[in-house]
Amino acid sequence: MRDNAAIVGVLDAEGAFPVAWVREAMLAVPREAFAPDLVWSADAGSGRYAPVDRQTDPTGWAAVVRRAGPVVTQVDDGAGVGVLASSSLSDYRAVASFLTELDVRPGDRVLEIGTGPGWTAALLAWRVGGERVVSVEIDPAMARAARAAHARMGLSPTILTRDGALGVPEAGTFDRVHATAAFTRRLPYPWIAQARPGAVVVAPWSPGFGAGALLRLVVDGDGCRAGWWFAQARAGSFGGVASAARRSRSSVTRASGGQLRRPCRVTA
Repeated sequence: MRDNAAIVGVLDAEGAFPVAWVREAMLAVPREAFAPDLVWSADAGSGRYAPVDRQTDPTGWAAVVRRAGPVVTQVDDGAGVGVLASSSLSDYRAVASFLTELDVRPGDRVLEIGTGPGWTAALLAWRVGGERVVSVEIDPAMARAARAAHARMGLSPTILTRDGALGVPEAGTFDRVHATAAFTRRLPYPWIAQARPGAVVVAPWSPGFGAGALLRLVVDGDGCRAGWWFAQARAGSFGGVASAARRSRSSVTRASGGQLRRPCRVTA
């Protein structure tokens, strides 16, 4: 069990931060600040998740939260049965990898799909300013909790409650699109439609149980020229993505005149 600075120090020694701002952001915005009082721990005996309450078991809660791996913050879409993890604070290493690939620059506008507890939106707001970050969360209770956590940290990204697959058309275009929620076969085209020429889109791809990868594409002025980049993603580390130990490249479908005949999709 380590505090945030110790975790970041260990990962820094491992080389987990190719770009310095991600390390600096994680030091300034500790993940623990976004952990709710009730978290969930996997029970190997039952195969279910058991609740761990900070108020009644502060030591157990700290043991779950103060580590580099993912922390389950919601099960069964809020039903609390303990069968399926439905939201988590992501693995430090996975977040570092995603934000490195996103390559966020000062002045960028960022669209995030899947606010969850709000940690990555906070890291992005630390980097570019809250007024330049729009994050979308489908669960109203989680969106409220994320806003409260951001306020406590003095950060102010815009958190909207809606289906992230539809994007945020009224918000205009973005320089970066960051998804924490895994897609399966088709990348939602609204994410591409809201990306400026040259924008980077990073998202977890999970075509089925036990498989997945980090994907990165760059959108061009025609609407959807893209290079896919497959990288390893740790099991359960980010939106339920499991490991995929391969790298390859493919493209997404693009029609002439900047109009897609169908949504962007993986063609590997």
